[in-house]
Amino acid sequence: MIVRAVWPQPGRPIDTAAPDARQRLRELYAVPTGTDWLRVNLVVGLDGSARGADGTSHSLSGGADRAVLGAIRSLADTVLVGGATLRAEPGLIPKTAALAVLSRSGDLGDAVLRPGDRVLPRLEPIPGSVVCEGGPSVVRALLDAGLVDEVCLSTAPLLTGTDFPAFGGAGAAEWELTQLLVDDAGYQFARFRVPSQSRIAPSQRSRS
Repeated sequence: MIVRAVWPQPGRPIDTAAPDARQRLRELYAVPTGTDWLRVNLVVGLDGSARGADGTSHSLSGGADRAVLGAIRSLADTVLVGGATLRAEPGLIPKTAALAVLSRSGDLGDAVLRPGDRVLPRLEPIPGSVVCEGGPSVVRALLDAGLVDEVCLSTAPLLTGTDFPAFGGAGAAEWELTQLLVDDAGYQFARFRVPSQSRIAPSQRSRS
């Protein structure tokens, strides 16, 4: 699968099967160094749903989307998911980054935590580079709390036929598009910067 940057400027095509693909995608998705950074990474259908025909995000994801997901995960210290999302998709456990699960019940379904993974009974700031992969209620809570720096949104060329809004009915906001990639299958990969007035400064997060 070929991925191309089309905005803010055209980029050299990336063959996701090539040996250097992961590193080139990492460079496109690099985050600022020396500061905490929280990004949301989701895949949705054309109707904005984060759930495909199989009831999970798996049926929305394509080969290039998984390559982008892998690059983004490799840049994170921690992957944050909700308990309901992990129960539905136990395969979400990352290979390298630590996993943090937001769950009041502590029910993780078939997922098995490893040393370094943890369960959070409530929303709390996590120091380091964090990527949240859902679900919608967790994403909404992070946005409402002003903790999100960036949203990475993959759009699949599919109508899902489900009603599962990716952002859980979060309030209106105007995000800044900072990057857009496309692939040969019709997927779009956008990076949005969340406006500073919607966020809590990194220095204040540990006190929130």
